[in-house]
Amino acid sequence: METTPSQINKQLEDPLTGEIILLNTCTRDAVTTFPSMEEKYISGYFTYIPEPAALNELQSLLKSKTIIIVLGTWCGDSREQLPYF
Repeated sequence: METTPSQINKQLEDPLTGEIILLNTCTRDAVTTFPSMEEKYISGYFTYIPEPAALNELQSLLKSKTIIIVLGTWCGDSREQLPYF
């Protein structure tokens, strides 16, 4: 299924909570500056130091690969783990 420009970074009000959420395909900038994600992203991304040995092992495995992250802007686990990824 192809994403049209109007679906990228689409915002929607969650009918159960009234919270604005991101939906469909989103850019990194949209996710990392989205109000419910921004605070955790800023504090986690800039302080996280990945393990060098793990990075070396992953580097060769990830050549020619595309990684798709599926997350929820309303999800505490997504808010916590995205900066480290």
